[in-house]
Amino acid sequence: MKTLTNSLSTLLIFLFYNASSAQTIIPAGFGAMSVNQPSRETAVLTGVLNSTGGQNPTVKIRWGDEDRGTAVTPSTAWDNEVTISTNQAAGTFSTTITIPNLEKVYYFRAIASNSGGTVVSRSLGVLLPSAPVGVANLLGRWNFDSENANDSSGTGRHGTAKKLFSPSEVSSMKLWLDAADSSTITHNSNAVSQWRDKSGNSYQANQSTAASQPTLTNNGLNSKAVVTFDGSNDHITSTGLNVSQSYSIFLVAKTNNNTSGRDYLFDGAGSSNGHRSLIALDNGGKIQMWASAWANTNFNTPSDYFIISAVFNTSSSSLALNGTSATGLNIGTSNLTNGITIGANQGGNNDYLDGNIAEFIILDETSSATTISKIEGYLAHKWGLAGSLATAHPYKLGAPTSASGSPYIHSRHPLWQW
Repeated sequence: MKTLTNSLSTLLIFLFYNASSAQTIIPAGFGAMSVNQPSRETAVLTGVLNSTGGQNPTVKIRWGDEDRGTAVTPSTAWDNEVTISTNQAAGTFSTTITIPNLEKVYYFRAIASNSGGTVVSRSLGVLLPSAPVGVANLLGRWNFDSENANDSSGTGRHGTAKKLFSPSEVSSMKLWLDAADSSTITHNSNAVSQWRDKSGNSYQANQSTAASQPTLTNNGLNSKAVVTFDGSNDHITSTGLNVSQSYSIFLVAKTNNNTSGRDYLFDGAGSSNGHRSLIALDNGGKIQMWASAWANTNFNTPSDYFIISAVFNTSSSSLALNGTSATGLNIGTSNLTNGITIGANQGGNNDYLDGNIAEFIILDETSSATTISKIEGYLAHKWGLAGSLATAHPYKLGAPTSASGSPYIHSRHPLWQW
């Protein structure tokens, strides 16, 4: 009996000892999340493991351009998840990431798992990329304040911020059609019924006949929309426009070499030759202009998008293709009255444009060489055609700037040059 009593006592002591010495495992605990950006392209995401919960956990960092919250299994997965350690001790931990897009804000949280459970940090880290940052080879850092572009890097590369040139600065603007401006296009399933005038003169171009409506082609040129004409019957007419010689036109366009007739970029809508001025492509493979008589420029019709600028002024008329000018062209006197037909001969005659028009500008003036080159430069850099400009063109390497005014800065995309 004594032996049995001693054995029971020994067992109770053993059970009591083990129960009192056993450690309960609980979920780990996190501290604050933080971030630093050692270079333009990289960031270090850092967290603090305050407690392991009695067992070193597996720790990961989740990050992306949206915060997915503290749910262990969110309804939408985080963009990225990085395993830091499968045996993380208490203290700091971090990972270095490559920043996908400097224009976005990124969020990150930590997650820890041990046998006591899984927990996501309540602390949210936020990465707002800054560029450029202070690095050893920093060559310049500019702060823009009105027209000042002061360099704060210490290298002294100060400059002047300038607003980019816009055709709206030309006081003689008569008509401005811009396919890149979606607010000016009315369409039904991309069939264009109206192309609104940006000049402020309200010479809207309309086509009410569905079968003759041109098509809005998104991402047609340099990620911008263009208006496409089918070469069969598509055209659009701006009524009310009256312009007497001399006047100047500017176009960004393309022809697919219509074999059924001459491709007309535009034609005066008047009923007689005295009311017509026009530019035709593929007239014997050449670009020609007309005002009571044909003037052959000897420019071969391009196979890709091009810029045309032309001045209609009798014997001193001129036409330039991608900034290369043919001058002294002899045409008669005729005016644009009762409007303008775009993409066709006003009388039809199979002279429909098989191609695209991206932008169309008419100025009621004999444009100077300075104005012509500025508008050519504006069109070239806007539509990705700077490479087509003549080598000696003044805006071959950079877009023209405004004579005055500060740049408009929006969403980190300043319109400036220095």
